[in-house]
Amino acid sequence: MIEPKRHKNTDSAPNGAEYEAHSGASTSHTDSISSQSSANSRIDPKHYRHEKEPFYLMLGVVIALLLWCVLCPIALVAPIAILSDFFENPSLEDSMWQYIAVGAVAVWTALKYSTTFYGNAVRVSEKQFEPIYRMLQQMADRLERQRLPEVFVTRQEGGLNALAIRFLKLRFIVLDGETVDLLLRSGSQNELAFVLGHELAHYLLGHLSPARLLLLFPVRFIPFFGPAYSRACEMSADRLGAVLCGDIESAKRALIATACGSEVLAESLNLEAFLEQETMIPKFRAWLLELSATHPRTTLRVRELIDFENRLNSEIH
Repeated sequence: MIEPKRHKNTDSAPNGAEYEAHSGASTSHTDSISSQSSANSRIDPKHYRHEKEPFYLMLGVVIALLLWCVLCPIALVAPIAILSDFFENPSLEDSMWQYIAVGAVAVWTALKYSTTFYGNAVRVSEKQFEPIYRMLQQMADRLERQRLPEVFVTRQEGGLNALAIRFLKLRFIVLDGETVDLLLRSGSQNELAFVLGHELAHYLLGHLSPARLLLLFPVRFIPFFGPAYSRACEMSADRLGAVLCGDIESAKRALIATACGSEVLAESLNLEAFLEQETMIPKFRAWLLELSATHPRTTLRVRELIDFENRLNSEIH
């Protein structure tokens, strides 16, 4: 692998690498974001929701409540019917054990999360990857939060760059090691801060709330609606991630760099040329493919960040 460029700095860094400390906006184009993420100002996550998310959420709640009114009686009657049949017909014993086995596997799978990550990934802390830990603490200070999710770095399969997980009291953010290398290629933490802030936003905006997930569970199976709500959540997370990052240019570069996947080529990415790719997609085909997509296309995510920056600029001036 070709060694990525590094900027010298006295701060300690993961695996002996040297890179700049997270320091907010670096160009005049990021003044609006910098003012939003000033160390002296508190960040209110709800202020950065994408306009589509509350609409889909409220519509989803109404539909879900109607569906639960139908499903709840079924959910109450089904176990009673199964138990009744079991006692009247002992031949159903195998079926009962199958239900028990499925439940046991589900519980075991959920509970093994902590063992898997603590045993097979590297936990970010004041003793491990300390600059990334300080980055997380800076976000906690601006959010006025005492407790944030645990962050782990590991090798992920399936092309995932980062992942936010919540189960009961467990809250994890998992970063792919190769993605971390890619985002730190320039020596700055800002691009990694955006990805970390994006995953953190899913917690802060309630996207992983057990109550909300349970309430909206039946809606997820409605064709096109579930993906539309998911895409709105992703755009909200991009906005808050950019504010926590403090550098809109780094946020855009992070999105394009992860789409590219190459440390070497990411240094010469052209933003305008990348955005032009969206115009090369036939509108009907783009609309058709988007209906089932849980994430917006990267070209649209970058465009949304630009529009978000323009809106912040108009509010300031």
